[in-house]
Amino acid sequence: MRARSESRVPAAAVGRSDEKVLEIALPCGRYSLRLADVTGVAPPRALRSVPGAPESVLGLADWRGGLLTVLDLGRLIDERPAGAQPWLIRLAPPFENVALATGALPTIADGGGNAVRLDPASLVERAGSRKAADRPHGS
Repeated sequence: MRARSESRVPAAAVGRSDEKVLEIALPCGRYSLRLADVTGVAPPRALRSVPGAPESVLGLADWRGGLLTVLDLGRLIDERPAGAQPWLIRLAPPFENVALATGALPTIADGGGNAVRLDPASLVERAGSRKAADRPHGS
């Protein structure tokens, strides 16, 4: 298990201060995504599990008749897992089939704050690189 000091949050360069962002408050800090990187936010919904998927993949969710792969934002950034009733944040193309799950309701904020800016491409890549060995035994 990695020590907290060694964790790496997939972050992008700081954006313009007048740019609106979707901000997510998690127990260990505030994170944000550019609004251009998001196509929607949805309340908690049922997820279908995916056997053999990495720990960061919570499952599949229906979104207006299509399926989304739901990634646990907390696990991707070495935070606390999203929990049983996560809010879903659908990403914009080219990741329109992916949603991030978070236990906190995201809010819209100005981009000039001190929230860590997340990079969707790095988050998706990180989810795909998690190995089965990273999962606890019995999962």
